[in-house]
Amino acid sequence: NTPNLQSFHVRPNPVTKGQRFEVVSPEMNQKWEILVVKTLGQIYRKESVNVGERGISISTDGWEVGVYFVKIQNNSKRTFSISKVLIIE
Repeated sequence: NTPNLQSFHVRPNPVTKGQRFEVVSPEMNQKWEILVVKTLGQIYRKESVNVGERGISISTDGWEVGVYFVKIQNNSKRTFSISKVLIIE
């Protein structure tokens, strides 16, 4: 069950600073990892999502307003998707 690039969704987008957003996917038959990265490469969040889970909720509490990238990859670091998320006031 290998996802395609359109199978992951970030919602809501944009998200208000201090609120939560979700990264949602089809059910996976392998463990996968979510990285949230700022435009200059700083990793703000790194989470593992287990087999059978369909997503994760991520808090933006303490984050700066701006553009972030959500990167989805499997255990062998193969990237499935990169999505842009905007944090607003």
